[in-house]
Amino acid sequence: MAEESGWWEDCHPLEFRRQFRINRSTFNLICDKIPPYTVTKRKATTKDLRRNVAACIWRLASGQPSSVMNEKFGLTRQQWHDSCRKFVKNIMMDKYVKWPDAVEMYRDIQLTKRGSGSYSTALQAVVNHKGIFQDVFIGGPGSLPDYAVYQSSTLCKEKVESLEGVWIVGNRKIPLVEKVLVPYTNYSNLTQTQRTFDTQLYEIESVAREVCLMLLNGADLLNLEVMKNAVLVCCILHNICETNDDWMDPEWRLNLEDNCYIPNPAVVSASASHKRDAIAESLAQKLAVNLEFHM
Repeated sequence: MAEESGWWEDCHPLEFRRQFRINRSTFNLICDKIPPYTVTKRKATTKDLRRNVAACIWRLASGQPSSVMNEKFGLTRQQWHDSCRKFVKNIMMDKYVKWPDAVEMYRDIQLTKRGSGSYSTALQAVVNHKGIFQDVFIGGPGSLPDYAVYQSSTLCKEKVESLEGVWIVGNRKIPLVEKVLVPYTNYSNLTQTQRTFDTQLYEIESVAREVCLMLLNGADLLNLEVMKNAVLVCCILHNICETNDDWMDPEWRLNLEDNCYIPNPAVVSASASHKRDAIAESLAQKLAVNLEFHM
């Protein structure tokens, strides 16, 4: 059973960060923001809360199997799953992962798939230029094409409609649609203007790609519903860490292979295609002017 004193409360700050991948100050801030909850039948206490939050974060950070949760924290596997679910419910996700207001002009969408054991699920995330999650959609099996995931999300059904004069930068796995800019795909016949445009988009997209690769360490999760809660917790924790200058170490980055799947058709909206050409031309002209200015 877990030690009564709570080893996570007593360990050195550097060891705490190694174990939990966040600073103790961030951990304390999180505990202060959540009302006490319990995964047992007895009345919730602050001590229970800190233990539950520590257990939730530690397992996601370490990737250790559920069989060690009782030894480390005195929790069964089901209690850890309940703790993860209640964490999502109590942390007020809308406060930490929220759609930006009209003043914020940078958008980036990255679609990535993350599996665990015999399960996999699709994660679609909108990330701003600072690497902060602004919209998260988790749903459908990981085998679904990225465009199918996008079409089933609230981003597609509701949120893109509110964008006025702003585009989301998308990855190459979804076709060109209204409000979502993606790279040109006819690589062998690209003009210089189109190559310049693609280069700029890849640089923007890399922000979201790196965030997603550092998101989840792959704990062995029981089922898809638990996986969804775990990914939501990771997104919330990421935003809390970023806004409190608690940055992730580079060695925590996952190494996942990315396929070169190109959707067919690559362009769904003719109107969006004309607008992309205009944006690419305008971008090329601005870059040329800047280059001239600095010569």
